[in-house]
Amino acid sequence: MSFSDMLQQSRSYPRFPLSQPDYSNLATGPDQQRQAVALGLWLFSYAGSPIAVLQRGAKIERGRQTASLEVLATHPAVASRFLAEVRREMEHKSVFKGQVISLSASDYGRASAE
Repeated sequence: MSFSDMLQQSRSYPRFPLSQPDYSNLATGPDQQRQAVALGLWLFSYAGSPIAVLQRGAKIERGRQTASLEVLATHPAVASRFLAEVRREMEHKSVFKGQVISLSASDYGRASAE
């Protein structure tokens, strides 16, 4: 379901109770791992405006090929600025920067980074 579908459905059917985020461990090096949010909702202010961000990790076995951020903001320009800043920060602070990355075949048919 999309983020907007979840919000719309929750008015009639309380399928999404408040709870802690789901985490997964991701490799950041040969002997290192890092805990990351696999599914979570962030509520905060950005540029003086309220914003809601749904973060989802990839789930290849369920057809979700990539991780995603879904953003709800009071103004489209705020959402665009937020996403542009996230992209810049990801490029600047990437844990893969300077690392050697190899690709391997997965059981689900698509190559995955190791």
